[in-house]
Formats: sequence, C-alpha cells, structure tokens
Amino acid sequence: MAQNRAGRGGGISWRFSGALRVYNSIATQNSAPEDPHFGGRGSEYGYLGGEGSFIGNFPTGGFTNADAQDFSLQPSSIAIDAADASFANGIAADIAGEYRTMGPAPDAGAWEYSTPLYLGFDDCNSPTLQASPYSLRSSRLHHGTGREGGHQGGGVYFDGIDDYIQGDISNRLVSGTTFSVAFWINPDDLRGKQWILGSTVGPQEEVPFLRLKDQQLEMVLAGEEEPTKYAVGQSLQTGTWQHVAFTYDHGTLRGYLNGTPTATYSWLQNITGGRLNPAITLGRSASGMQKNGAYAGYLDELYLTPEVLSEQEISALAGVRYQPSNCAIGGLDLAGSWALDDCGETSINNDVPTSPLGEAMGAEGAEGYRGTGFAFDGKDDVIRLHDSTWTTGPHDALTYSLWVYPTRTNARRETLLCRQTSGSSVLIGLDRGHPSVLMGGTQPQEYWISPKALTPHTWHHIAVSYQQGWVTLYINGERTLHRKDIKGALNFGAGYHQLGLRWDDTRAFRGRLDEVQVFRTSLNDAEIRRLYVTTLAAPASCLSSITAQRKSATGAAVEMGPNLRVYPNPTTGLFTVQYDGPLAVQVMDVQGRLQQTKQGMQKVTLDLSQQPTGWYVVHIRYGDGSTIIRKILKK
Repeated sequence: MAQNRAGRGGGISWRFSGALRVYNSIATQNSAPEDPHFGGRGSEYGYLGGEGSFIGNFPTGGFTNADAQDFSLQPSSIAIDAADASFANGIAADIAGEYRTMGPAPDAGAWEYSTPLYLGFDDCNSPTLQASPYSLRSSRLHHGTGREGGHQGGGVYFDGIDDYIQGDISNRLVSGTTFSVAFWINPDDLRGKQWILGSTVGPQEEVPFLRLKDQQLEMVLAGEEEPTKYAVGQSLQTGTWQHVAFTYDHGTLRGYLNGTPTATYSWLQNITGGRLNPAITLGRSASGMQKNGAYAGYLDELYLTPEVLSEQEISALAGVRYQPSNCAIGGLDLAGSWALDDCGETSINNDVPTSPLGEAMGAEGAEGYRGTGFAFDGKDDVIRLHDSTWTTGPHDALTYSLWVYPTRTNARRETLLCRQTSGSSVLIGLDRGHPSVLMGGTQPQEYWISPKALTPHTWHHIAVSYQQGWVTLYINGERTLHRKDIKGALNFGAGYHQLGLRWDDTRAFRGRLDEVQVFRTSLNDAEIRRLYVTTLAAPASCLSSITAQRKSATGAAVEMGPNLRVYPNPTTGLFTVQYDGPLAVQVMDVQGRLQQTKQGMQKVTLDLSQQPTGWYVVHIRYGDGSTIIRKILKK
C-alpha cells in the first residue's frame, strides 16, 4: 500500500485475480497539462495479468509516483475493465493514514481536491528544489544556503545573514480563503523578527507570510487595510526540531505545535486570505532590506495546500519520526581525501578511487584526531600527495579541509599544505599560530592572516574556500577571514599537493596533521560547518608500528603487539576481524558516516556487499579498550 505524503489522495491498492486493464479518465479543473505517462485522456494505461495486487497512487502517472500532480480528480477518475477479473475490495489511505474501502469505482469520499506544494529538501547538491509537479515552477538557492540533515532525510540551513531560497509557485496555492501550511523548524536563534516564508506583492513591497517574532511563529493574513498577524500560541525552542502548522478556513485560523492545537482565532473580519503571492522566498526577503531579518536555523518538510487539513492529518504530519540523512559533502567534487591512517607505511592512500598513492618522507604515523595521523618534526618532514590527475572546478573553485595539531606559536609561516608547481600557488600555513592563506597568481599577491590564533597542543579544523575573486578561511566551522575582489587567476599548474613543507622545501611545520580533503568546488558555510561537526574525535595510536618488549625467563626480548588481523583486504563483500579476545568493530565510509557495527569474541565477520566500491575505515576496539584503525578496500 503506497501512501502519498504530498497530496491528500494517499494511495490505493487493488487485489485482483485474472486480467486487469487500467484506464485514465482524468478531469482537470485548471490549465495543467495531462499527465504524460498516460498519453491522453481516457487512454489505456496498462494491462496486468495473473494474480496479485496493484498498488497505485492518484493522480500520478503509472500509479508509482508518490507526489501528487496538479489535478483535481473526480470520483470517476479511474475506469477499470473488470470483464476478465474478479475483485476483492481495495484499500485506500489518505495523508493521515485513514483506510477507506474501495472497489473498482472509488467512492466520492476517497479523494479530495488539492494542489499541494511539498518540499522535502532531499535533492542533494542541487542549486534548485524538486517539488510536486506543477506546484513549483522555478527555484534557486542563493548565497550559502546549505544542504544539511533535516528532520526526515535532508533539510536546508540558513545562516541568518544572506541565505535564502527564491521560487515561483502555482497560483492555485495562494488563491481563495482556505489553505494549510505545515513544516519542521529547528531555529538557532529566537530573537527579533525573522522571515521564514513570504513573497513579493508589488514592485517595492515584500511581506512575510510566516515569520518568527518574540519566540513564536506568526501567520500574516491579508486584510483590507493592514496585514493582521497571529501567533501560533506557544514559544519555540532553539536547537531542536519542532513541527508547526496553520490552517485557515473562511475566517477561522488555527495554529498547531507538534501536532497539538495551540491557538484558535475565530470570526476574523475583513480578511481576504493568505498573504502570499507566487513569487516566494524562504529564509529572508529577496532584497534583504525589510524590517524582518534573515532566519537562522534549519527547515524541512514544507507542505502548503489550498485545502484545510484536519487535526488528525496535522497530527500525522507531526508524528513522522526523526530520521535525518546528510548529503555527501562535495559529492562528486571530492578530488582528494587522505585519512592518514597509514601507520608504519611510506605509501599514503587517497580514498578517491583510482587516485595515485602519496609518499611520506620523514613524517611518521602518530595519534590523530580521528584514527591515526602523521607527525612532522619542523625540519624536513614532508608528505607528497602526488594528486596530479585533477584540475580545479569552474572559476578556479577549490576547498581545502584539514585537521591541525600545532606544537609551537612562535614560528613564522609554517606550511601546512601547498601546491607544488611552477611558481607560487596555493599555500595554507600558520604565522605565529594564526592560520594564513596565499593564493599564488592572484592579486594582491600576499598572505591573508586570520585574526584568530590556534591553541597549541589542541586539535583544530581549518578550511579554506575559494572561487572567482573571494577566499574564506574557517577555524572550527566558523568564518575568521573573508576577502573579496581578488583579481587574476589562480596558478594551479601541473603538479601536486604536499604537506609539511613549502614548494621550495622550506617553512617546515611542527605538529600533527590528519583528515586532509580537497574539493574542486567552493563549499559554503553550512557545508564547512558540517565537515567540522560530523568529523568526530576518535584518536588511535599507531600500535602496529610500536614494538613493546618484556623479559622472558631467559632474558630474551619478546615482541608484543596486537595479535589482530583484518582479512581479506581488498574484499568483494565479506571480511573478518580476528583477535584473541573481545572485539567491537565500526565500519565507516570516507565521509565518516557509520555503515555497520558489530561486537563479538575473537572473530567478527562483516558484509560490505551492499555498499559501493571504494575505501572504508574500520575502527576496532579490542582487549582492554584500545582502539586501532584499519582501512579496507571494497572492490
């Protein structure tokens, strides 16, 4: 049984035996085109023979799409030729999960007219939004509006400064005097007035439809004179997901928080309907110049319809369990990823498939921020990454991300990372403990230095994002330096990146580095923040490179180390972790997302057969609680 979360029709299932033909008889009440899947009014959709169940969703093409189309269905929308089939009654469900008995001809109560807008914000790495067909004609994410984990699947994050989404929605969503709006919200700040959803209503006039004010959500309705504002009735909280809904029905406005009615405004006078036009914005006004400031926080699962949802339907929307998912940061634009978990090795693995191996020259494996890292002596230690097989993104777009553990604050221009090529190129370093960046080839040709310094003997996340005339430097997910109007083109000639030394093998770094990534795109504030937040500290020592000794009865040295094996490596699916004692194993992808976890005694077998090919990181806790990191390649 399919359930339609975008329209009130829900889903329908017919159980049948024999032959079944399904026809389309859609009756539209607007100018929306006929569903192309059907090939025209009254045409035969398909033929099903045998026994089983046919699961469908109206009014979608082929009865397989969960998003409602911009159609108004009549009860006789579907015609079924049952001459060769016998039917048991089918089952239909509306948005609240209510079941209705259905036969071959749906009864009038099964389907209700609606033209919903549903935005799930699950379309990763896209500058536009996917929505139920015909309800959103265009959309665009502006500035740094980020794709983040939502309440259900993906969501969007607004920084409260200049992030916003602009769209053009169907006229039917904003006409008339009945409507419902529902969404999930997780605010960072509740102070002041913050624009959530609104529109442009005139050449110089932008007005909110939903806004935060005095810790509550407000609905702004259009009156004959001045807009009238109504609060949801209870205060929101920062740092947690809450479900908010409003319904308006011919003069009665109701507010809901987390599925519970919290406010009712009856007998509203001189109200002409929702204060919303097709040219909408989310997060702030289009110009950013209105009295309502920009919103700071997360949004997800926005649902807008000209129908009046029932209390039960709103309760169902608010009852969806918390199940976030994040888009892979950078997506296909990840050009290089070095976890630096190569203890006791001189070859350095790049987790991007088919990439060349790097080379450690003097730098040694050491405890890292996540897993192991590498220590640099401040003299001549270097890791040459040999990542010579890629170029920058459009307009020289680049992002660098790395974890840094400095051990001194008085050195000038230590080199963390640079591009080894002809002439000066990218260089990220420390100047007396202050992160700095040089973009060789651009003008002015100078080091830009963060006013904020790193604390010695502490792990810090540093990121640099660059594209088309501006560069931003981040420490622990926060902007500390932003330069605009940079002229010229970045010198990114043939070559590779290296860690610990400048391109002329001077300006050595002393300390430790871990989790180095390079992207051929300019990541935004939210994505940088997520890189910082989601890379969890899980330090491990290079136990495999340490030889402990104890004395035997004869006085001879006996080598001791973790009697631990991971095999086969590479693997096509199954692999085993073996140790003479208790084991707790976690498998993560190179983005740090947990894939599997398992515990056992002496031997644990895990299965990567359903995961994509590539490198995976295996965190193994064994014996007395010590942790060791191994990498495994899924082919």
